[in-house]
Amino acid sequence: MSGFHVEVAALKADANRMNEAGSAAAKAQAYVAGKLTLGDGGYLFSNVNDRHKDVMAALTAGYEHLSKLLTASAGELVKTADNYASIDQAAAEHLDSVYPGN
Repeated sequence: MSGFHVEVAALKADANRMNEAGSAAAKAQAYVAGKLTLGDGGYLFSNVNDRHKDVMAALTAGYEHLSKLLTASAGELVKTADNYASIDQAAAEHLDSVYPGN
């Protein structure tokens, strides 16, 4: 044996934390879209408004991307955990079949 061991429950717990973080990023995106707005402000604030729109677009895109990455990564961690669990089960069944008296 190589000594390599995977804690399936730990992988699934990390996947849950990633899902929670993905949800938080989605909420941050919604907050940015709904709360961080400026009024027209007229000519005096036109330059500020343009920069503000750029910042808003960057924040919205960033939070959306982060949410998608975290959610997708969480799904892959669950698949990995399930795969290791099935490998461990198959190895245990093989050992049971090899050793007499089991």
